Amino acid sequence: MRRFAHTVWGSFTLALALAGCDESGRKEAALLDRAVMAYREADNPRKADTARAIETVPCERKDICAAKAACIVTAKATGDGLTKKRNVEIFMATELPKLTPGDPKALEMLGELDAAEKLLVTGRDSVAACDDAMRTLRKTYSLR
Repeated sequence: MRRFAHTVWGSFTLALALAGCDESGRKEAALLDRAVMAYREADNPRKADTARAIETVPCERKDICAAKAACIVTAKATGDGLTKKRNVEIFMATELPKLTPGDPKALEMLGELDAAEKLLVTGRDSVAACDDAMRTLRKTYSLR
């Protein structure tokens, strides 16, 4: 009888430990889900800041870290691309009229615009990987 009670207690302890792991994973997944949703709902000028917030979400579980990495690729590229594009727009509105033809700063801004476009393409092309990873996390951890 004592052996049976010890086995039952051990099984109960293991079940509690596993439930705790699932709960901590669920909390991590929920934090990531909220950060990704905040990024998606942010207006363009705030995308870069909300992308950085995704980077700060803690992750210990492999599946959550993988989803986080996939979402960082798209969010960071898009946020940085939008920031570069906005800086070029501001330059064109305020500084371009003051420049002389052939000014190196104008050529530099063309390079920045090209870099912005490449980042935006990278962000767009990686959205599906983030979407798939988040869909899997939501299902795995019963979110939403």
